[in-house]
Amino acid sequence: MDRYRDRYRMSSSKSDTKDAMVLANILRTDLHLYKPLPRETAADARLRQLTRAHKSLVQQKVKLLNQLTSQLKSYYPVALQLFSRPDHKITLAFLERFPTPEKAAAASLEDLRGFFHEQSYSHQWRVNSIYESLHQPSLRAPMELEEIHQTIVLSLVPVLRSLLDEIEKLANEIGKEFKYNPAHEIFSSLPTGEITAARLNGELGSDGTRYPTREYVQTAAGTAPVTRRSGKTIVIFFRWQCNKHLRAAFQDLARESVKQCAWARQYFTEQMRLGHKPSRAYRALANRWAAIIWKMIQTGQHFDQSRLQASG
Repeated sequence: MDRYRDRYRMSSSKSDTKDAMVLANILRTDLHLYKPLPRETAADARLRQLTRAHKSLVQQKVKLLNQLTSQLKSYYPVALQLFSRPDHKITLAFLERFPTPEKAAAASLEDLRGFFHEQSYSHQWRVNSIYESLHQPSLRAPMELEEIHQTIVLSLVPVLRSLLDEIEKLANEIGKEFKYNPAHEIFSSLPTGEITAARLNGELGSDGTRYPTREYVQTAAGTAPVTRRSGKTIVIFFRWQCNKHLRAAFQDLARESVKQCAWARQYFTEQMRLGHKPSRAYRALANRWAAIIWKMIQTGQHFDQSRLQASG
């Protein structure tokens, strides 16, 4: 709407009366350029709200994990080496029981075995190596700051544990809602995880008439670039204006499909051979996925990798 104002003014002036005139003229002269979106189903709206809430909690989890990792690097670096990920339940339980290097080093081998047995740790054979790691010399924060680091870590652990529980609950709710969505069979056939497939379903909806051409999906997802032509000059820009939630879902689909789909892996490899950076290669793959999914929701067909390979 702001761009339309420039047809009627030379300055940056603005008023509600002029805006009303601009809107009225849009309807009078350019109505043929616009198409009303069909009303979305309640199932699509419910799924979209759930998946967006889940994504928001995951982003909060990442922020808290970064804070936790930063604290541990400052005074307790060995704790980051003991387990594969800091957001695992065993990692959080260990930090609660042994929040400082001194308390961990003071624990006997039997104490550690008892702790890991209580937590039903599946890698009991690693207890001896964990015990040895806790007694290895490592960089330490000044003693007068160690108590502060401990306080911060112990404040982050319960928040993270609660957040992880809520993320798991939301994921279960998404699974239930996704299962009964009209387009479940279409989106669940994609080579990606259930959450990503549900996010795509929620953002795109189950009604193919919302997108008359594949370009509608590609521009809405921000995977298609913006091209500016003037005479012999052609400049291609990154598309900023789009549905950011849909763009993130397509990016996740591109990354996950490379691991699960031979066609996607081959396409990504070809993009890298052309000299593109990984981010651009994934974006190009996401753009192809947008065209594929548009065809799927138009025809009601499931994803079939063999059909893609046959068509080249």
